[in-house]
Amino acid sequence: MPFEQAVFLRIDTSDAQPYLDGASCGELVISTLVNGRDKGWFDLLGFVVLPREIQLMIIPRRMAVNTLVRNLELDLYPQLSVLKPISKTILDTDFYREKVDCDEEMKQRLRWMHLAPVRARLTMLPQSYPFSSANARYSEIIRPFQKA
Repeated sequence: MPFEQAVFLRIDTSDAQPYLDGASCGELVISTLVNGRDKGWFDLLGFVVLPREIQLMIIPRRMAVNTLVRNLELDLYPQLSVLKPISKTILDTDFYREKVDCDEEMKQRLRWMHLAPVRARLTMLPQSYPFSSANARYSEIIRPFQKA
């Protein structure tokens, strides 16, 4: 089976505002990610939603990463703007992306990504953070990447 090109994305919020803070906002972002996956935009390998950023590990499918991030913004903005006062946009258009070349690198990136809420002092254990694919409640929506 040939390796598919995974991409790690770190998408900050506009002006570093905590637009994604709180349970309703976190759940809304995750719902938007699942909808994007269901639309065939990407395979979702992992995610972390923090108050000021989204970290993703995906395999893009039907569009370039720039278009994918723009579409996530378009899907997220109408609902999130009801919950939070947002001036223009939610997501910064200048986001970080990095191609991930092998399974071992992907595992390391996922471990690092899942530790982001611990480093931010939002939780003591990665698996207890409610807005991360490290949490067991998301095991059904994440595409496994490990080879059998």
